[in-house]
Amino acid sequence: MKMYSRLMLVLLLLILVGSQVEADPPPENGKHVIYYGNGQKKLEGNYKSGKKDGLSTEWHGNGQKWVERHYKDGKRDGLWTFWRKNGQKKGEAHFKNDEQDGLETWWRENGRKEREWHYKNGKKDGLFTEWYENGQKKAEANFKNDKLVSASAWKPDGEPCPITKVVDGSGIFVTYYGNGKKSSETHQKNDKRDGLQTWWYENGQKYHEEHWQNGKKDGLFVEWDKNGNKTKEIQYKDGKEISRKEF
Repeated sequence: MKMYSRLMLVLLLLILVGSQVEADPPPENGKHVIYYGNGQKKLEGNYKSGKKDGLSTEWHGNGQKWVERHYKDGKRDGLWTFWRKNGQKKGEAHFKNDEQDGLETWWRENGRKEREWHYKNGKKDGLFTEWYENGQKKAEANFKNDKLVSASAWKPDGEPCPITKVVDGSGIFVTYYGNGKKSSETHQKNDKRDGLQTWWYENGQKYHEEHWQNGKKDGLFVEWDKNGNKTKEIQYKDGKEISRKEF
């Protein structure tokens, strides 16, 4: 009985870790390969002077490519590309000297773009764009040195949001679900959250409200479930939790 229990435990652990078999530790120079338990390749990368260098590739358990990464002297450098299990491209990003630099793009399962960012030296710099699942533009924002400068938003039918207006890092930003109902309404001042921040469930029920001041939570936080029942109340002061009630 004890032996049977131990055997079941071993089998369970094998399932939990994904039945992965690893090759020797990474070499000082040369190729490093890791395999799944069925002998299928899981990861292949190159090392130079003990550091990742060149192309590193990982595969999903079904054999489809998952991600390609490029390194230089142990640092992220070049294009990183991600795929779904069905072989469809999911996203890509560019790196330079271990920091994001250039365009980052993510696609939906229907093949349409979901989001795009521009980076410079590891910081958001330039245009950010987001689209709804139907292909309509959802939001546009401009960043400079990782700070939000301006933003605009649209409803799923293409109508411009009449509330959203962010100029010089201050204003109101509203987002919508694909069904046209409001998803969030946030306020900020000088590129910091300031004032009331509100989120809703897709069914229209309020999800939670937060009060912020100069980039820190300050005041009452309230959360509700999808049926409109209050589940939580938290008081904050200068970013620190003062009291909490759960219902």
